[in-house]
Amino acid sequence: MAKVLCVNDFKLYSEMVSLMLQRKGGHVVRTEIVPFALREIEEFEPDVIVLNMVRKMEALRSPLADFYAEVDGARAFRALAQREDLHRYPIILTAIAVEEREVPKVLPYLAFIEVPGKIDQMLDIIDRIVASRGSDLAPE
Repeated sequence: MAKVLCVNDFKLYSEMVSLMLQRKGGHVVRTEIVPFALREIEEFEPDVIVLNMVRKMEALRSPLADFYAEVDGARAFRALAQREDLHRYPIILTAIAVEEREVPKVLPYLAFIEVPGKIDQMLDIIDRIVASRGSDLAPE
C-alpha cells in the first residue's frame, strides 16, 4: 500500500483519481490543491505525487495554444515545477485529453498516464515505487 498525494487546481479532479487509487489499488490517498503547504505534505510523507491534468472543454477541438491557460491542473503543474523541494518525491502525471508532447519540459516526472484508460499502468508503477523504497527507481 502506498501513500499517494493527488494534486490539481480543482479538488474534484484529484478526488476522481483518488477514488480510483483507493478502490483499485487500496492506497492511502490525500488530495491537495494549489497552493501546496510543504509542512502538510512532509507530514503526510507521500510515496508518490500524482498530478492530474484535464484539457478544458473550450480547448478540446484544437491543438493547445497555451498549456497554462487551456489545461486544468496547469497551476499545480507550475507550482510543482517551481518547488524543487518537492522533486524528491516521484511524480506521475495523469491526463485526460492532454498529450505528453503538449506538456512543458520543466518538471521532472517518472511517468505520464492517460486516465482512466491506463489506471492499471499507474497502479503498477506505484507498486514498483513502494517495492523500491530506499533505492532509485528508473522510469520505463
